Amino acid sequence: MSDAAKQSSLTTHTIVADAVSKLSDNAISSLPNLLNLKRNVRRIRQRSENPLSLPTTRDSIVIDPQYIITARNRIFLHFNSGPIDQRILIFSTKRQLKILENANYIYLVGTFSVVPELYFQLYIIHATYLSHILPVVYILLPGKKQRLYKEMFQQIKNLISNFDPSNIMIDYERATINEIKKQFPSSKLSGCFFHLCQNVYRAAIRFGLKTLYSENEDFAKQIRSLPALALLPVPDVIPIFDEIKAQFSAEGEPVLKYFEEYYIGVKGRLSRPRKATKFDILLWNIRVVNKLQPPKFLEIFTWFKKEQSYVEGEIIQAIAGVRKSRRIHQIRQETRIMNIMNEPTITNFEKVMALAHIISSSCCKLSRAGKDIKIGDKFY
Repeated sequence: MSDAAKQSSLTTHTIVADAVSKLSDNAISSLPNLLNLKRNVRRIRQRSENPLSLPTTRDSIVIDPQYIITARNRIFLHFNSGPIDQRILIFSTKRQLKILENANYIYLVGTFSVVPELYFQLYIIHATYLSHILPVVYILLPGKKQRLYKEMFQQIKNLISNFDPSNIMIDYERATINEIKKQFPSSKLSGCFFHLCQNVYRAAIRFGLKTLYSENEDFAKQIRSLPALALLPVPDVIPIFDEIKAQFSAEGEPVLKYFEEYYIGVKGRLSRPRKATKFDILLWNIRVVNKLQPPKFLEIFTWFKKEQSYVEGEIIQAIAGVRKSRRIHQIRQETRIMNIMNEPTITNFEKVMALAHIISSSCCKLSRAGKDIKIGDKFY
């Protein structure tokens, strides 16, 4: 690993994954925590550029045989729709598919900024396994139309005959939600808290409020109080939203209206009920619901293979009982959230405003990858 750190442009994640792929299960289980190995690599590395390119069209992609299998010679490319423009590629292993089949919770994450130019998004399915959350399936999609999600889920069902997850956490992509409801009608859906925060922050930017948000802490806290509603019990969400609305600044009115329309429901005239929302409270409220380092170069298939080796190492360490370390600041943040939620002497409105301050650094900003908030033994 030392030579790779000094002589290559690979990420620290990829260097560790490559090293792990060459070791036996016994050797991996005796290693230090993989995160610590990555820190060691980061300390000694010296960067150099070594870019690789991909074909110019999706239908001309030829996948080298070395990328069809893992470093341990297991089948990795499980679906290839063929040389067509709307080409879908699904990567996983039998072991990872089995983990997905047995998982109580699965997490669906689509990312658009780290895929090769030929593809629109990289879709990753995470699954819970022995107190770990692992990426177990990687899908390259040429777009985000519902028919593509339909094809994706149907192919995963072909790979896992009895696939019917109990709990699915998703981002706020309408086409995905619609298709999941069709494919898995009995599954319990919940929205990702990080993506809820992102959507509110993006709305502030869209309405020209980025500078005000960055320079005025009181205004920023007011904006962040909206996603913080997700931490309240469902019956308390609308009453506290109405309290927030009554005190909201005029500058933030566009964001408030956006949130009310999409997540709360606009009040009807007189005594009429609120209008139906695009994202029901039961979808994004955390009380209802009980990692991914992107490639630094365009050789996505190489990255998939290295990433799979790293995940294989995580699986082996999970079986061996190696505990996954958590950062001190994350533990502190979770403790603060729990303390606020359990404090009997403050009102729900005061709780939301306190939570708005805490979630500022972890959620209400743009990022390449989602983050989980762990409350008790649940991840959000």
